[in-house]
Amino acid sequence: MEQYRIVSETYYNNYGKVSSVKYFVQKLGLTWLFKKPIWRFITHREGDTTGTYIVNTEFKSQEDAKVFIDDILCKGKPVHATVFDIISFHTCN
Repeated sequence: MEQYRIVSETYYNNYGKVSSVKYFVQKLGLTWLFKKPIWRFITHREGDTTGTYIVNTEFKSQEDAKVFIDDILCKGKPVHATVFDIISFHTCN
């Protein structure tokens, strides 16, 4: 059984007021060498003209993160993949 948790990151401005809050999802995994449990961020790849890079997947609310866990991760849908569906076949004579 896989375990996930939602974590928040709060940013404060110069006056100590909350500037923004971001939510992230972490998955419980094991380290390669010592097999110790470790929480890892769910990530995705973004890119621009300079190249691509991996970033933590960010959510605007705790509810959005929970829906992502329930609808995508728990159901085993692909997160880091491109999925192709066959729409139709055509045969030329």
